[in-house]
Amino acid sequence: MKNTTNSTRKGTVIRLAGLAGALALCLSLTPAAFAQQKAFATPEAAMNAFGEALATSDDEAMHTLLGADYHRFIPAPSDDLRLRFLAAWAKARAVKPQGDGKALIAVGDDGWTMPIPMVKGAQGWRFDARAGADEIRIRRIGRNELAVMQAMLAIYDAQMEYAQVDRDGDGVREYATRFESSPGKKDGLYWSTKTGEAVSPLGSPQRRPPAATAAKAITATVTSCWARKASTPPAARMSTPCAERRSAVLPPWRGRRSTATPA
Repeated sequence: MKNTTNSTRKGTVIRLAGLAGALALCLSLTPAAFAQQKAFATPEAAMNAFGEALATSDDEAMHTLLGADYHRFIPAPSDDLRLRFLAAWAKARAVKPQGDGKALIAVGDDGWTMPIPMVKGAQGWRFDARAGADEIRIRRIGRNELAVMQAMLAIYDAQMEYAQVDRDGDGVREYATRFESSPGKKDGLYWSTKTGEAVSPLGSPQRRPPAATAAKAITATVTSCWARKASTPPAARMSTPCAERRSAVLPPWRGRRSTATPA
């Protein structure tokens, strides 16, 4: 198990990473939007100018730093993501040279780096908004992939827990074939419980919050695929449009019966 310090640091980085997610609209920026960006003698000067413009909500300064479409990069002054960034900025900020006339701004105790790099040109150092747009897209895709992996881990853990008990009284322990249980039953990984009752596998306290949240999100998108009537033949179920999505979400052992204690 990872220590608390590492978990806290990772949580901070993930929260700050949300700033990049909020900037995703910049992907449609046009060349004209980058015209007449201000250049600086050093990357430190560019970094400080950006921080001051952000802290004071100086729209004109942001325009000269990031171009005409800067508002697509920067959250509104009252946005929680912007406030988090400024809090991290107040704790620590530094320029991280990347070589070849490129540098990044790192903020906070964990050194989260801004997706928009600073590059050195003939006039000096400026922010490369176009490269920042590409980096924002890459980070967004990466976060989505990590969320799916966490969801799969949560589902795997829940299935292992589910199969520890004979849920339907037929003398055979088996894996769940649904995410959400049928009304009044425990044939899925989640069911409602009252105070004092044992919680369902996907509702267990030991479920990791990020994983449980991701699993719930995936559950919401595929629940309709699982809502099949018992009378529907298996072949018909697997030939539906949902089959492909379901096979991409569920582990290969879905529905496999087990008479032994699951590993």
